[in-house]
Amino acid sequence: MKMQTKHLLSAARDLLVGLAPDRDIDFYAILTSHGEHLSVTCRAGDIYARIMVPVDDVGEFFQCAVDLRALVSAVKSIREKEITIAMDGGCLALSAGPYSARCRAVPLGPLPDPIAGLEIEFERIFTTIIPPDRVPTLAWVARAMSTDDSRSHLNGLHLGDALVASDGHRLHAWPIAFGAEPVSITVPARAIALALKRAKKYELWIQHDHTGKVVRLLTTSLEIRAITLAGKFPDWRQVVPQWDVAAHVLRGAHNLGAVAESAPKVKDKRLTLTLNGRADASACDADGEVVFTSPIEGAIEHRNHEETEITIGVNAEYLADAIGSLSVDVRFGAVRDPIRIDRPDGTLALIMPIK
Repeated sequence: MKMQTKHLLSAARDLLVGLAPDRDIDFYAILTSHGEHLSVTCRAGDIYARIMVPVDDVGEFFQCAVDLRALVSAVKSIREKEITIAMDGGCLALSAGPYSARCRAVPLGPLPDPIAGLEIEFERIFTTIIPPDRVPTLAWVARAMSTDDSRSHLNGLHLGDALVASDGHRLHAWPIAFGAEPVSITVPARAIALALKRAKKYELWIQHDHTGKVVRLLTTSLEIRAITLAGKFPDWRQVVPQWDVAAHVLRGAHNLGAVAESAPKVKDKRLTLTLNGRADASACDADGEVVFTSPIEGAIEHRNHEETEITIGVNAEYLADAIGSLSVDVRFGAVRDPIRIDRPDGTLALIMPIK
């Protein structure tokens, strides 16, 4: 069986980076020939993933299990554009021109069924299709997913009346209805990250059945199944400040993202925003010395005429992530209220101020 070396390496590396445990232990993938494709399948806890690798020259049928780290190492040693793989005794043999490598194959008998516990009732399945031009929007939402194990119910992307991610310090939301029926499920962060890595310029399908216990992600050459996260995701709409109660509003702030991106990386990543007839940003070093200042362009509205000034600290990286290069409207309340950022594509972000 012959295929492009880069395709096999990309599939094996994406699965290894996306699903393998941090510990340096064996992590097996099942390789199965399917005519014009080779499937590489892995199961990591509650997540199953299969990547289909296109084949240029179909060989004999084979199926085996190999350690994924060993497979990546073997493929990297083949320095040709095309690679041939075949079973040779108890090993998977890889070759191309003067290069060759071998991976010990494991009998499939002892390995568990990779989709056990991840079955979906296809008779009642609901599908949301994210078109290619909105996959970057989904990726932007996912940037706010938590990585804190103490908040495991936030370690994913929530699907409900919107697509939402939050780490407790910031929140990104895309207010679109998900699915044909009311649903409230959270997809594990690792599953979302792997799907986004493979989707790129392709559409992404998100599917679940009426139980909401398992979610299925589909994009070109990739299928993922994952058990949804336990625990209740917070009602994000309850914490979103409304525009009609905003004390201060900055409209059309088209350079705020660039200002946050260019701010120096001080210890607590703090960027101080000041609104007082004009808008400015500043940052201080550990000694309290001002090391950065920049004007912020936009129209300022002070809704409360008794309070015509506000100074508030915010995480510069969160601010840059939330805005990018867009022109946004920003709502400020009291100094401890979350900052609301409305983006022109209909998405919004919240950032908690730094005390």
